[in-house]
Amino acid sequence: MLVKPQKPALADAIWAKLPSDATGPKGEVQYVLDGGALLRWMPWSRGFPKYREICVMYCQYLTGKYGAAVVILDGYKQSSITDITHRGQPGGKAAPSVTFSDDMKLTLKKDHFLSNSSNKQSFINMLSRYHQKVGCETHHSQADADLLIVQTAVESVGRASTVLVGDDTDLLISLC
Repeated sequence: MLVKPQKPALADAIWAKLPSDATGPKGEVQYVLDGGALLRWMPWSRGFPKYREICVMYCQYLTGKYGAAVVILDGYKQSSITDITHRGQPGGKAAPSVTFSDDMKLTLKKDHFLSNSSNKQSFINMLSRYHQKVGCETHHSQADADLLIVQTAVESVGRASTVLVGDDTDLLISLC
């Protein structure tokens, strides 16, 4: 059994070392987003929306807040350490695989639908097409995207002021 690290305490200690008068970037900014975090915390509309409507909602939020951002997404074709961690969590029932298209209505709750890695990968592929239509660059990792997110942000710094947006302590630690 893997022992859970105390990442929140480590993140708090790192943030405490930063100057309190730090300001945000000036001028043109390139945002690099952890697309998995966005997928987790954005609520989906009630009332059985169509998959297309969910994708449009993500794109409106994304472009409204971050402009032409770079979005990095996890891959769910291979098993990863994240899969092992999630299997140990309560309520580990996965939804059935759903074959869907843009104009089909969502018939499962978001969390249940996304608990199936095949559903999640198919939805991420669909969402990426919508991101690209609105001018957002997308990249897919083979498995957990943390390293690719940090690499993309570090490479971006050479071209523009860059802000990495994500909620995973591993991103902060990797940047340090």
